[in-house]
Amino acid sequence: MGLESPEASNGNGLKTALDTVVAPKDAFESLRSAPTWGWALIVAAVLLVAGNAMQRPAQLHAAIGTLQHMMATNSLFSSMSDAQKQEALEKAQHPSALQTALSYVGVVVSLFIAALVNSVVLLLASLAGRGTADFKRLWAGSMNIAIPTFGLNYVVLGAICLVLGPEHFQTSADIMRSAPGLATIVPDAHGFLGGALLGLNVFTVWGCGLNVTMMRVTSGVRGAAAWIGPVVVLLGGALISGASANFTGI
Repeated sequence: MGLESPEASNGNGLKTALDTVVAPKDAFESLRSAPTWGWALIVAAVLLVAGNAMQRPAQLHAAIGTLQHMMATNSLFSSMSDAQKQEALEKAQHPSALQTALSYVGVVVSLFIAALVNSVVLLLASLAGRGTADFKRLWAGSMNIAIPTFGLNYVVLGAICLVLGPEHFQTSADIMRSAPGLATIVPDAHGFLGGALLGLNVFTVWGCGLNVTMMRVTSGVRGAAAWIGPVVVLLGGALISGASANFTGI
């Protein structure tokens, strides 16, 4: 498995990345014979960084509300003095240049982690369903799928944050809730349920559908077996989101 340069793919990698959004069947047919992912990484990373920059003012404003809520409800903060709590709030509101840089590095790192988890789960599902795709094809497909599920997700949320303004978001969950999905329909759900609903939005469901298409087209898995891995990924992400929300209490 290698990261091809944009030039080495003669434009096919870029076409595949774009086809993942507009013509997924064509994209996954291409990935079956030429598992390219360099252009997909570039496109997804650019969208993530741009979306993160657009969200940044809202993130900083929401971080204060999130931290204040956790200080009031989470026992982990009970041993902190008022001065320590105030210092933590100041750092959250005015992060250092290093912390800001790490926030951008973090979204790109999350891209690799998500693609890896997606690839492994789908590989296991493919083996169980007697599919033909190997890891490198599922990795390439996962990285291309990250364009809509992560990249476009971040940009759309960024646009919403710019339109509504930072003051609209009282907690980090408010930002995530802005992505059209089940949490938008049930805005009063909090804790584990609310967090799980945050993980089920139009972008994650879109990603699930693309995973099903990849299982069928790239791996040749037939019938209901093509759905098992993608649904595990979708619900697994929702459960992780629910656990995170339960910890923060938002």
